Amino acid sequence: MYARAPPGSTTASFIFPKRGPMHESISRKSMMYDVSFELDAHLLAIRWHRIFTAAEAAAYTQDVMRRFLAARFRPGYRLIIDMSACGPQPQDTLAALARHMAPFPKASRIAIVVVGAIARAQVRRVMTQPYLRLFDDAASARAWLVD
Repeated sequence: MYARAPPGSTTASFIFPKRGPMHESISRKSMMYDVSFELDAHLLAIRWHRIFTAAEAAAYTQDVMRRFLAARFRPGYRLIIDMSACGPQPQDTLAALARHMAPFPKASRIAIVVVGAIARAQVRRVMTQPYLRLFDDAASARAWLVD
């Protein structure tokens, strides 16, 4: 179900490929987010395409957990979330994400790609892990994760 990156693939196309075995669109109709796994680097890559409702946040966390377990990932993985395509999330969505992500296995490093002062401030307020860094672009975030 989850394939390894092809030899010679580029960072940008590997993290969030447009099509192919590493790419699985979670919601083909709404295109809310994409999820991919890089098995060799133990990297979970997520890209959000828009703002979520609280109900969508609950479904999102359940779906990502199911895929995480199917990929046989374990605590200590590396995580990149590219939020650059959406702005700050509503407060009820943040509460739902916090509630549903609490049991999710912990990463060893988290890179968040986020643009805009308000969105960056929201991420800093909500995600306080000492092993988290914010980035302006996915290439820089991935370089830090796999270093």
